Amino acid sequence: MIKWIILSQDIIEGFWDKNTNTERLVDIITLDKFKKIEGNVISFNKGKNENKIIYTILVIYYLKTKCNKDLDKYKLVINKAEKFLQKNGINYEDFIKNIFD
Repeated sequence: MIKWIILSQDIIEGFWDKNTNTERLVDIITLDKFKKIEGNVISFNKGKNENKIIYTILVIYYLKTKCNKDLDKYKLVINKAEKFLQKNGINYEDFIKNIFD
């Protein structure tokens, strides 16, 4: 499954969007956590990039919490995704800390 998630990343911009692979992660990280991510992103009013931001945060969160023993393998895709978030005014670490701490 991780392979398909990684392959579904936009290779130029570095985001993930809603698709069958990213939607499966909602069950893995729990609907409650997903709703917190979604609600906080919606509050930023990011318009057309909203779903991309939500699912990019979801995938990064999944990789960092559920695949942390293999994190070195995913460093480049995570860095690209975090740059996408920064371009959209979101610092991943601050975002996650604010909603899960």
